[in-house]
Amino acid sequence: MIDRRCVLLLFYDFPMITRKQKKRYRDFRKYLIKAGYYALQESVYVRLLSSSDGFTGECKRLYNETPTGSNVKALHISLDKFEQIVTIRGSNFNFSLFRDNILVF
Repeated sequence: MIDRRCVLLLFYDFPMITRKQKKRYRDFRKYLIKAGYYALQESVYVRLLSSSDGFTGECKRLYNETPTGSNVKALHISLDKFEQIVTIRGSNFNFSLFRDNILVF
């Protein structure tokens, strides 16, 4: 059986000058955590998708949550490819988070 699961990598930068911008950043981060994203590092989050078919829908949901002036990028790769990530320095990603969470769209 072919494993169709994939990982959505999310990269973002928000302007953080005014109080309103800082609040918007905090709200977006809370949204990510509630939506099942895990922090890979600061401003880089990952989420497991049941297949690449869910990528477009997830991007639309993310678009609705991001304010103008922000810089947000998304990339989806296979789970097998993501598991080949090499940590040069810092802590390793806990892959067991993904093994227990198969999200269905």
